[in-house]
Amino acid sequence: MANPVVRKIGFASLEAIVGLFLLAGVSASVFSLVFLNQSLALRSELHMQAVILAQAELEAAKAEIENEFNAVINKTIIKEVFRVNVSAQYINNWSRKVVSQVFWPQGVTEMFFVYIHKDAFREGDACGLSLKGNWTSPTVLPGQIFLGTGEKATGIDVKGKFAYITADSSTLQSADFFVVDISVPENPHMVASINTGPGLGGVKVVGDLAYVVNLSTVSQLQIINISNPSEPFLVYSYVTGSAASGRSLYYSNLRIYLGTEISQSREFYIIDVTDPSAPRAEGSFELGTTANSIKVSGNYAYVATPSVKQVWVLNVSDPANIVEVSNFSPNGSGILHGNALYLAGDKLYFGRTGLVAGAYEQLYFFNNLNFMPLLSDFSQDINTSVNGIFERSGWIFLATNEQDKEFQVWAKNGLVLNFKTALDLHSKAVDFDCEDEKFFVVLEGGNALTVIKPGS
Repeated sequence: MANPVVRKIGFASLEAIVGLFLLAGVSASVFSLVFLNQSLALRSELHMQAVILAQAELEAAKAEIENEFNAVINKTIIKEVFRVNVSAQYINNWSRKVVSQVFWPQGVTEMFFVYIHKDAFREGDACGLSLKGNWTSPTVLPGQIFLGTGEKATGIDVKGKFAYITADSSTLQSADFFVVDISVPENPHMVASINTGPGLGGVKVVGDLAYVVNLSTVSQLQIINISNPSEPFLVYSYVTGSAASGRSLYYSNLRIYLGTEISQSREFYIIDVTDPSAPRAEGSFELGTTANSIKVSGNYAYVATPSVKQVWVLNVSDPANIVEVSNFSPNGSGILHGNALYLAGDKLYFGRTGLVAGAYEQLYFFNNLNFMPLLSDFSQDINTSVNGIFERSGWIFLATNEQDKEFQVWAKNGLVLNFKTALDLHSKAVDFDCEDEKFFVVLEGGNALTVIKPGS
């Protein structure tokens, strides 16, 4: 009788053990499911918080860049379990990519937007972020423009289907502002020309207006209405009060930055052109030398001059109180003069002109504009005067005086420049503009406008 009892007890114990294991299994499954649901809920909650953080910091960065387009944004913020990185990345002179990244325990959330400056389509170039085609074998298109006997082209700005050209004539009665239809680049043709006075030294087109620097001691800035390109007319002539003639100009954010020849007065002026029919002086600065070229970015103006200080850096945040913050004084200032500038974000190119025979460089590059003092990252002896500079996607283009090589193409690899090719334009290249993957070059004599495209 004992054995059955033992077997029964043993069987009962086995049932209990199996039941216990089954209960433990069910409990474990329920616990895992609950834990998984809690984990998913936590992850979802963290993700939503990360999205909110990313959006908030993106909005803050947007407000900052709207207030100051060239603001340096590169910061890290720690909030509880979140690390937020916010940065503004340079795309071109008129656009920035603002990125907000949020790192959290179980993931990364990233948002970005591309901010385009309100003046991008009014004053920026339309050459694209990268140049297409083969620029090691550029070609000259057949159509060219002759301005007239005694006319020397001085500047160009291309907008849409038209090229606006300034010139200095040998006679006061001759035209000095020209409008050329370039809708068919192989066959450009003149549509209008006017005489504004003694001659013009450069042009900047913004919307329906062309701002021109006048080679006159009477009115150094003139504003021309080009709403109808076939019938341009003078809107306003502005007088600085200086006895010097106009030399250079730059437009940015409803202001004209104007440079003059050396004088007993000041040579650098800031003029508010919010109302083009009534420009208003905001400030001026004494350089003690001629302002050959001006570029502006944010709170700073860069001025190329023929003095010992060949690049001036001016803080123009308060036009009524302009302050010099740095300068660049290369060797050979008595032989070569500061002449051309090209600004791309926080990078600056600088070209010189003059007697090129010697051991002095004509082309400089500044990678980091730290202002204390301004130091070049590389320099290049190109054996000619530099009148115009343009850079895009590793290619550097130069308008020069060199015979048989007036249009030059260089490749930039880090801090090294390599000459690629050049074109013989039969006359000094005094200025150019890049639009729609083509270069529109104005020459000192002969065929004043020449169009260049890349090889296939």
